[in-house]
Amino acid sequence: MTPKTYNQKYDEWFNAQLTKVGDWSWNETGVDAVLTNAATNDEAFFKQVVDFFTSIEAPHLKEGSVAKMFNNGFDTIEKIILAEEIDFIVALGKTGEKVYEGLRNRLNNIYYHDLIGSTPFFGRGVGKRKFKKLFETIDHDDLFSATTRDIVRAEGFDEKTARKIISGLTAFRKFMRDVGDEIAITKPKMTGITMDGQKVVFTGFRDKGLQAEVEANGGTMQSGVSGKTTILVATNPTSTSGKMTKARNNGTLIVGVDEFKEMLQ
Repeated sequence: MTPKTYNQKYDEWFNAQLTKVGDWSWNETGVDAVLTNAATNDEAFFKQVVDFFTSIEAPHLKEGSVAKMFNNGFDTIEKIILAEEIDFIVALGKTGEKVYEGLRNRLNNIYYHDLIGSTPFFGRGVGKRKFKKLFETIDHDDLFSATTRDIVRAEGFDEKTARKIISGLTAFRKFMRDVGDEIAITKPKMTGITMDGQKVVFTGFRDKGLQAEVEANGGTMQSGVSGKTTILVATNPTSTSGKMTKARNNGTLIVGVDEFKEMLQ
C-alpha cells in the first residue's frame, strides 16, 4: 500500500468514526474536530451536564449519579439544581441525601466566575479561569451590559473571545432566571497584598487552601510556567523537571512550599 493510499484509507476511517458520534467539523485551527450538533447530541449533552457539576466541584455528584438523575427525568443542569431532596433519594437511594446536601452547600457559596465559567454557553476555551481574569477588569454586575470593546480591554481577550462571551450571555441570563433563587454568589475577599501582582505556579503538589491564600492576597494562579510567571512553588526546588528548567531560564523565583508559606505571612 502506498503512503497516499494509506492516508486516504485512514482519512475515510477517521471520518467514519467521528460521524458515528454526530455531525462535526474542524475548528478554525484545523487541529480539533468539534461537534456541530452538541446541543441535540444526547451523549454530548449528557457530558455537558456532567462537566458542569464536576467543574463547580459539587461533592459526590459524579457521572454515575448524574446518569441516575437523568433516568428519573432530571435531564438538564437546571432540573438537577431545582430537584428536591426526595427526588435525589428516589433516584440515588441512600446516598441521595448526601448528594443533595453537598450540591446545596456548594451552590450557596460559589464564586461568580466558577459558576458562569462552568456552564456550557460560552464554548471551548472560555471557562472559570477566563472569567476570573475578565472580572479583574469588568465587575460581574456589569457583565450583561458589557460590549465587545469593553471585554477586549481585559488582558488576554481578543475580539473572537469577546464575541463568544457576548453571544453566550442570553442563555446564561435565562439559566439564572431559572435557577438563580437556588444560588448564592460569594465575592472573593482580599485579606492582604503580600502577593499583589504576582503570577504563581505550583509544581509537584496541589493545595487549594494555599491557592486561595494567594488569590486573597492579590496574586494570580497560573496552570503553567510562562514568561509572566513570577514565582514557582515546588516540593523540590532543586528538581530538573521541565517546569523548573523553564522557570530558571526565565529568571523566575523558585521557592519551596514552606518558604512560600512564610512569604504569605
